[in-house]
Amino acid sequence: MFGTSGIRGPVGEEVTAELALRVGRALGAETDRVVVGRDPRASGETLVDALAAGLREVGTDVLDLGVAATPTVARAVAWEGADAGVSVTASHNPPPDNGLKLWQPSGQAYDATGRARVTERVESDDPDLRPWNELGDRERVNADDRHVEALVGSADTLDLSVAVDVGNGAGGVTADALLELGCHVETLNAQPDGRFPGRPSEPTIENCEALSTLVAEGEYDLGIAHDGDADRTRATAGDGTFISGDALLALFAAEAAAPGQRVAVPVD
Repeated sequence: MFGTSGIRGPVGEEVTAELALRVGRALGAETDRVVVGRDPRASGETLVDALAAGLREVGTDVLDLGVAATPTVARAVAWEGADAGVSVTASHNPPPDNGLKLWQPSGQAYDATGRARVTERVESDDPDLRPWNELGDRERVNADDRHVEALVGSADTLDLSVAVDVGNGAGGVTADALLELGCHVETLNAQPDGRFPGRPSEPTIENCEALSTLVAEGEYDLGIAHDGDADRTRATAGDGTFISGDALLALFAAEAAAPGQRVAVPVD
């Protein structure tokens, strides 16, 4: 049921409200508090409501972030003292798809063992449903401000001109953090819209052509692009040249690791 990126597929076929309800009940069997956030896809609110209902039916409290970047959801599990988090997203997939991805308090995705536990409970479909006076609560929580604060606290003040292509997704937190750091920021496709009218969600070189052109023709130091849930980042140099994910990984690794240290990366 779960792949390495969670559950993902066409809504109404592989991903349904019934499935979200059952995942909520299964996850709630091992949690007391769960953070939930979603990207702006049209099906997201329905799936969040079903997931939250399943969690609450077994007595688990739900902390609802609303539309939130997947990295925000992952961080918020620890910030809110929760036991797990769920991103309702299909990441860079097209609008008809959606999915569920589970997070641990460490900010890491559920591992194979954790996914297997939840899958077993979903398939057994024998939840411990609680009476009316033991149902979990549902509370709306804003984690965006805390995420911006964390990003700003991890960097020095920057005097840069940056174009950010949000891709009609949930990644506006990046632009907000850059503004707080002192950058001049211009956004493209900044209105969350799960139909992704500005460009296809995946930030490929072809899909980021408008960003590259804007940066090349303007006085920008760089461009940044995200997918629908902002767990993918691509960039352009100041002349508009697209920078691949592998090149960004090498740059980040060089910054994070000291000379002589070894860096482990996936082959994708």
